[in-house]
Amino acid sequence: MTGDPLFNPYTLWWKYDKLGFGPGVGRLEGGHTLRQAWINTKFSLLVGWHDTFGWWRFSWIFLPLGPWRS
Repeated sequence: MTGDPLFNPYTLWWKYDKLGFGPGVGRLEGGHTLRQAWINTKFSLLVGWHDTFGWWRFSWIFLPLGPWRS
């Protein structure tokens, strides 16, 4: 999309959208922190735990079958 495989196209619109932590990274005034990353990770895993395939907790039961089947 940008002609450079290492260039993140999101940064064309949002200068704060970069990998990492600290000032200039993320939308908050002080930048993205490790604590915020941990909170976001916990939330994403919780949502995934409840919403994957709409099976609530049982959706993760098939994940070990993927590597075993390959």
